[in-house]
Amino acid sequence: MTNANSDPKKVRPPNGADIISFDSHDYTTETTETQGFVTSFLSKGAENAMSTKDLLQLTGLPNARVLRQHIQHERGAGQVLLSSTNGGYYLPDDGTKGQQEIADCYRSMRSRAINTLRSAIVLRKAMESVEGQTTVDEVVG
Repeated sequence: MTNANSDPKKVRPPNGADIISFDSHDYTTETTETQGFVTSFLSKGAENAMSTKDLLQLTGLPNARVLRQHIQHERGAGQVLLSSTNGGYYLPDDGTKGQQEIADCYRSMRSRAINTLRSAIVLRKAMESVEGQTTVDEVVG
């Protein structure tokens, strides 16, 4: 959904605000006008989760990586944007159902983060065990 009257790197969500593609984007200077871009396309409830493919079509974003960058940015700005284990994105429903959806998403994200950290620790140990290898702290600071 590219706005014909604007820069081709911009797309227009249903609420009318422009958003800039995140190809080589500096998140530290982003304005609040982009907050809620992806969120504006989503519905409440896990049963209404929207797939990456459908979100790409609706938003006009070029690929899944750019979509994930938008989602990460919105979450960092305080948007409660949930993802399901089957690959869909949605907003929490109201009431206790919504609280359970938030808790389910939190547990899933936490588990993935812990598993990623465990894998990173294995790699760190492998780097440190190679004789003559530069230490991890020298490489990553």
